[in-house]
Amino acid sequence: MSSSPSHIHDFTVAQLASKLRAQELSAVEVTQHFLARSHAADNLGAYLAFNDDFSLSQACAADELLGKNAGGALTGVPFAHKDIFVTKDFPSTAGSKCWTAITPLLIAL
Repeated sequence: MSSSPSHIHDFTVAQLASKLRAQELSAVEVTQHFLARSHAADNLGAYLAFNDDFSLSQACAADELLGKNAGGALTGVPFAHKDIFVTKDFPSTAGSKCWTAITPLLIAL
């Protein structure tokens, strides 16, 4: 890939999407970069949990779609969301300690 992974975090979402579509970057490469940065700053407490395996499997699936010129405008662009969204088999506490022992069995629509 032509772009240096040390600069991936400097791209806008639109730039990342464009580079993914042009296959200048792979979704796996981008996801690995952001996971590494997130883990390196884990002491900040910005994230409740990570699921690296799931994230990378989704990135791999995105690369397959992009290789077929398929997928949506943001296919392959990783994102993190606030834990106010109920996500199956993943912690969703809405910022409340009383929900920490509960793992949702369904996904919010």
